[in-house]
Amino acid sequence: MSHNSWVTEQVNLAFEKMEKGSAEFISNEEANAQMESFKAKIRARG
Repeated sequence: MSHNSWVTEQVNLAFEKMEKGSAEFISNEEANAQMESFKAKIRARG
């Protein structure tokens, strides 16, 4: 699957979740905290 196809699929899935009411929205602060945690785990792997 090409990257373009994958991105399109992910966007479509996100819109489907939103339309169904099953999407979960988080604050910018929470998103930043999750990203920092994710990056720390990657850095720890070496």
